[in-house]
Amino acid sequence: MQITNSGAVPTIKNAPDQTQPQDQKKSFATTALPECGMVRIPQVSAVCGLGRSTIWVWVKAGKFPKPLKLSTRTSVWPVEEIRAWLNDPLGWIEANRDIRN
Repeated sequence: MQITNSGAVPTIKNAPDQTQPQDQKKSFATTALPECGMVRIPQVSAVCGLGRSTIWVWVKAGKFPKPLKLSTRTSVWPVEEIRAWLNDPLGWIEANRDIRN
């Protein structure tokens, strides 16, 4: 970063970005769901466009699929459940209302 004082207001010129090129950066948002298996909350959050806390609130309210607990601190969601919810969230809630309660 370089600060120059040309006039009354100092300006800051950023040095060239030393990070990876944009196309080489990995992001859960650009990662598609696998064909089958389980996914953890960072990928679920990115694919569904929901925050982590929103996911947990919706799970409790029955608006989002319940995860499977692998341990006290590890939860995973079946990809099939996430796909079903993404295809029709309201239909998923209605179809799973009796199962949840």
